[in-house]
Order: sequence, then C-alpha cells, then structure tokens
Amino acid sequence: MFEKIHFYHNPVIDKDGLTDKDILAEYRDNPQESLMPEMVSATAAETTYLIQGEIDYLVEQPMTEKNKEQYLYLQGFALMRMGADFYTSRKSNRSNLSYLMVYTYEGTGELHYMGKTIPLNPGDGFLIDCSEEHIYCTRGNDWHHADLHFFGGNSDFLYHKLFDKSAPLFHCAVDTEFQVLLEQILLAHTSISEFRDMEVSLTLQRLLLFLAKTQMDSAGGSEIPENIRYLMRYMESNFTQDLTLDQLAEFCGITKYHLCREFKRYTSFSPKEYLTLLRLNQAKLLLTTTDLPAYKIGMLVGIPNEANFIRLFEKNVHQTPGDYRKGSRG
Repeated sequence: MFEKIHFYHNPVIDKDGLTDKDILAEYRDNPQESLMPEMVSATAAETTYLIQGEIDYLVEQPMTEKNKEQYLYLQGFALMRMGADFYTSRKSNRSNLSYLMVYTYEGTGELHYMGKTIPLNPGDGFLIDCSEEHIYCTRGNDWHHADLHFFGGNSDFLYHKLFDKSAPLFHCAVDTEFQVLLEQILLAHTSISEFRDMEVSLTLQRLLLFLAKTQMDSAGGSEIPENIRYLMRYMESNFTQDLTLDQLAEFCGITKYHLCREFKRYTSFSPKEYLTLLRLNQAKLLLTTTDLPAYKIGMLVGIPNEANFIRLFEKNVHQTPGDYRKGSRG
C-alpha cells in the first residue's frame, strides 16, 4: 500500500501538545463518557494531543481562494503508527473548518464523539465534523491508522446530505474500493498538473459516496425500493398524461399516504412536485428549441391550463416562459 506516494517522514517518538499534563492520566483512570466534558475543558487550548510513534504525511498544497470555494481539497494526510498513549482532543469550535476521516489498518483505536464511545478495530473508520468536540486515541498498545482532513467547495452540503442520518463509524476491508480511491486522492494531490485541484475534489466526492453506501449497507439500508424506481421511470415516460395521485399509488401497489411518504424520503420531492418538474424541464427545452407559443407548450407537457402553466413556470424557474425564451436565445 501507498508505494507510489512520496510522503514526508517524521520519526517522532513523543511529542506533547498538552497544557494540562494530567488530562490523559485522568482519561485512562476514568474512561467513562460522563468525564469527557470535564477532561476537554481542563485546558485552555483548543486542541491537545500526545503523539507517540512515527508519521508519514502530506501537507496542504497551494490553492487559489477561488478554487477553495469551488473544490473539496485535502488539508492534510498522515499515516500514523502510534503507541499506547497517543490521543488527540479538540474542543467544540465552529471556526474549525475541517472534516476528518480516520481509518484503522492495524491495532485498535477509540473515538469519543457526540456522547458515544466507539471502538475502532482493523477495517473500521470514522468520518466526523471537526468543529464538534471529540477525542480519538489508541485503545491498547498500538494503533496504525490513516488520518485525512478535508474541506472546501460543497463539503458542508455533502457531509450533511450523506452522513447526517448515519453513525460516524464505517467498516470496509482494505482491499476494497476505499483503498483504491484513497491512493488516487493522494496521487492527484502530489501531482504536478493544472487539473490537480479538480481531480482531488472529484475523487474525494467518489470516496464520500462510497463511504455513504458502505454505511447504508452495514445499517441494513437499501437503495430506492423497486416499486418507487419503476414509478419514477413510468412518470418520466408518461408525464404528458393526466396522472393522478390515485393512479400513481395504484401503480405502486401502496396507499396514497405511504406513497407520498416513501417518494419524498428517497427523492426529496412529493410525487406531484416531481411530476411538475419533469413537465417544466420539457417545457424549457421546447421554449429554447421551438417557436411554439407558451399555451401550446403547456398543453404538450401536460399542463393544459395556460394560467396554471405560467404560474408554475414562474414559481419554479423564477422567470416567465417568455423571459426564459428570450434569455436562452441571447
């Protein structure tokens, strides 16, 4: 693993970032969750740590502020071979703009996050928001793990979209797509290319999606149910027809109430909203590629009432059909 990556090496044996020397001893003697707030508040420092072992690492690459706004980027990566006393503790701090992914290769670790104590065995990892209070440490005699910080672009949206409803823990074998994607990120990060920032960002997004699906599978979750998927296909092929909620529920073989709840759960739209957007997307295409008047386009896409068509178009597109046509043609 990581044979193609050129790391910086730090042969650290012990490095102490504590301002209160008793914090780790207190934790070892009293590892109950109830002691965690007192332990973290025992020091004025935002982050305290004790590094015990060796580190291979990469640092953040120079990026323009514009690229940081557009792309996910790697703030740092480290392969950490830590001893029994290693730990890192961070207070809650909304200005700490970073997400942390940790993956265990050998040994055992432990995460304290959101009131939970989570053991970490080989193949286990976690993904957390670093602005939230947390502690992670060796659990046992040694812990060989990867430590990746990222931020930028739409990382806030992706993190909350993919992981808000799941536990921070994930599990995957080292010979899965996880390791392949991780090494691709590191290779792109260390490359000399005008597309480096974009490649790192895209591969980070693929890794986040892989982890989200891994969490879903481990929690017994599933993809969109078959009847909902078939209904979406049916709606995409027949949106010009007069489709009622009763007809859609009958197609799925479930009640209208259950259909509305399940459809919104998996698509973020109600069936009516999804049908309306299908019709309006087709209307936008016809407005830009034909000279048909708006009322005829409304009829062709399944909204025969002209006033209703214009009202729905303005509500969703924030323009009248006429203004949209003018703007699309320069």
